[in-house]
Amino acid sequence: QKPLKVLESISRMCNNCFFFKGGNLINCIYDFLQSTSDIELQQIYLNLLERSFIPYMEMLKNWICLGYLDDYFNEFMVSTDPLFTKENIGEYYN
Repeated sequence: QKPLKVLESISRMCNNCFFFKGGNLINCIYDFLQSTSDIELQQIYLNLLERSFIPYMEMLKNWICLGYLDDYFNEFMVSTDPLFTKENIGEYYN
């Protein structure tokens, strides 16, 4: 019975989070983590949450530390504009 309950809960999370990406996906997994008191499910959700942070935190680090945004799927909270370059940014912002 217990394995079936775990699989049903994971299936429910997958169905609820399926269309999310980026920060919304992280929030969806976090909501499931917070909503269960089952230790085994908490460990599974925590593992998924930690793994989902890896690419997101890498993008955040590159953006903050290097000023570089590498976001092929437009999942990040900011985006680039090809009109603005280091050479012409002064024309738009003084």
